[in-house]
Amino acid sequence: MWPVVIAGSIGCYAMKLLSFSVPRRTLDNERARNIADLPPLALLAALALTQSLSGHHRCRRGAW
Repeated sequence: MWPVVIAGSIGCYAMKLLSFSVPRRTLDNERARNIADLPPLALLAALALTQSLSGHHRCRRGAW
């Protein structure tokens, strides 16, 4: 599991570094802004799906 966590961390860091190299005129384009808004939404959806489908947690009756 740790190799996946480390690879994901490196990938996120690389994406952050790449975002600094994008020219300002590219970010002024509305289509580019719309596309740039999608990765956080996709990551949030993936986390929600992973948590909802994992069977590692169990809720006792009357408890969260």
